[in-house]
Amino acid sequence: MKATGRLWIYYGDHLHPYNVFDFTMSRKRDGTSRFLKGFRGFLQADAFSGYDGIYAVALE
Repeated sequence: MKATGRLWIYYGDHLHPYNVFDFTMSRKRDGTSRFLKGFRGFLQADAFSGYDGIYAVALE
């Protein structure tokens, strides 16, 4: 059986000098939404349109 998953990388900054690698079985935004729940700050990603909903939640 072949499966495809995603490895999400969250980079820290000078105040939080850690990187986090999070694995999900899909590219759906539910994994990143769960990981970023309650996050406030700057969020940067590539131009994949699937991220649009994450930005909308981050701005609420």
